[in-house]
Amino acid sequence: MARRSGARMKSVDISGMPELRRKLLRALPPATQTRVREAITETTEAVYTKAKARVKRRTGKGAASIRRRVNKQGTRGFVTHSRRTFWLRFLEFGTRSHGKGGGPLPAQPWLYPSLEEESGPHVARLRRAMQATVQDVAE
Repeated sequence: MARRSGARMKSVDISGMPELRRKLLRALPPATQTRVREAITETTEAVYTKAKARVKRRTGKGAASIRRRVNKQGTRGFVTHSRRTFWLRFLEFGTRSHGKGGGPLPAQPWLYPSLEEESGPHVARLRRAMQATVQDVAE
C-alpha cells in the first residue's frame, strides 16, 4: 500500500452535537414508531386494494376473502386470504399438469405484483416518516 506523505485527517467540530444526540435518543423512538406505523398501515391498505382489484373474479368469493391487518406494534402489515379460498394460491402461482387430461393452470398473479408495485412508494413513505421525525427533533 502506498502511503501519502503529509496527508492529514480533517476534523469538524459541530457545537451542540451532544445535546442533539440526547434529544434524538429521547424523542426519536416514540415519534418514529407512530409515523412508521402510519406508513406501514398506508402501504398495507394500498397492497390490499390493488390485490382485490387484480384477483380474477368468477363468483367474487376470492376477492371477498382477501384480508389485511397490521400487527399490534405497527411494524408489519399482512395481506392474506381465507383458508376456504385455498385455490387463490393456485391462481397466484399456477399449477402443473398431472397427465390425467387436466392441463396446467397458468399463473395469474394478483398479490405479488401488488406488493412489487408498492415497494417503491413504501420506501418513500418510510423515508418521509424518518425525515419528518428528525426535523421535529432538530427544532
